[in-house]
Amino acid sequence: MERSLLDFNLGEILRKVRRKYHLAIPQKVVMVDYDDKVGDLYIRFKETVQTEGEPTNDGLLIIHRDRNVIAAIEILNLDEFSK
Repeated sequence: MERSLLDFNLGEILRKVRRKYHLAIPQKVVMVDYDDKVGDLYIRFKETVQTEGEPTNDGLLIIHRDRNVIAAIEILNLDEFSK
């Protein structure tokens, strides 16, 4: 079954990410992109030219930072957070 971005509760997904990784994720979201072919979700919190991405130890999330501020997150296994 094909899913779209409208099938997900973004607020609940962000709450689960905050709890699991103890992250101070910004409240303002400026862009969201869902790749339905691979099932990952990219959420940008601020406009930046370049970020440095670092995966979490479990490999489920990449945290993109701009000068130590979280600029975006990339959820690689969305099923883990959308249940």
